[in-house]
Amino acid sequence: MIRTKWWLVPTLMAVLSLMGCKGEDDVRTYTVEREPEKAVATKAEQPPVGDAKYRFLGAILPAGERSFWFVRFFGPSQQVSPHEADFDKFLASIRVADGGKNLTWTVPTGWNLGPAKQMRMVTLVNGATEFYISDPISGTMLDNVNRWRTDFTGIAKVTEAELPGVTTEIVLGTTKAYRVDFRGPGGPSAGGGMRGPFQGK
Repeated sequence: MIRTKWWLVPTLMAVLSLMGCKGEDDVRTYTVEREPEKAVATKAEQPPVGDAKYRFLGAILPAGERSFWFVRFFGPSQQVSPHEADFDKFLASIRVADGGKNLTWTVPTGWNLGPAKQMRMVTLVNGATEFYISDPISGTMLDNVNRWRTDFTGIAKVTEAELPGVTTEIVLGTTKAYRVDFRGPGGPSAGGGMRGPFQGK
């Protein structure tokens, strides 16, 4: 019979414990819920504007109840755009005179008075390019804005509620007026249609 000294018992127990291990790796697996991917905010692709072959610069000045003066500069974009600054200088010079019955203006440098034409107060010319002020014409601002959009630049009509979004308010002296800038592929009057651009309904 082998007697084991009592003080060796703890050591033997530790050795036996180690011998009892199978040597397998202590591998633990976890199931972790994957955090859902956040939606990536992307800018919505804007629809193409289309062929902006024609451009219509214009202004609308009140001339009384349901009556307006119109300043109009229309043609191929390559013909209109180089003279936009001249148009704006001319527009800024316009004043309502004679108690609201007439207009005054300053002819911009490089432009000359053109021949008198029907329904026009004045026509200014620079080579083959021209813009003009109409005589006072009856009708609503919405009707004429939509006629410019559809017949000349070939873009969609707007509603009364949308009108402020397509016009820019300006002040000429003490008179409130509205500037427009429409561009598009061209409508039925783009090539010189017969219908007048300022006719009321």
